[in-house]
Amino acid sequence: MKYLNEESQFTRISDEHARSMMESMGYTVPPKTTIVSDVYVNEGRRFSLAEEVIEADDNELYVRLDELNESSITHVDESGRESLLEAISFEEEEYVLEGLYDDGEGGLFARLIGESFDVVEEDEEEDEDTDEDEEA
Repeated sequence: MKYLNEESQFTRISDEHARSMMESMGYTVPPKTTIVSDVYVNEGRRFSLAEEVIEADDNELYVRLDELNESSITHVDESGRESLLEAISFEEEEYVLEGLYDDGEGGLFARLIGESFDVVEEDEEEDEDTDEDEEA
């Protein structure tokens, strides 16, 4: 029995090369699409996260968003629902995504709020409430 040796018998070509070959043969090639694995939803609008994270003047972190249109393809789980993002990991810290911000030049961003920062704030508020109760 003979087996085909994948390394010597077959050559992998790039997607772009395959598209141009198909077009040159007269085939109608569908527009190039990207598949989004995680979706951020805010105010009824759907976004994918870009890799760009920006630190603003107030030391807040923001992640760039790319708005999805109705023809965008997204991954779905076993139940058929989109995988929605609420939190991400960045530089070994966990952040919650919050809001929708426009940079004035057409760029859209979501603010990254550190989960550890929120816990500290809540603890401080509880301590202040406890101190006020003890004084009364």
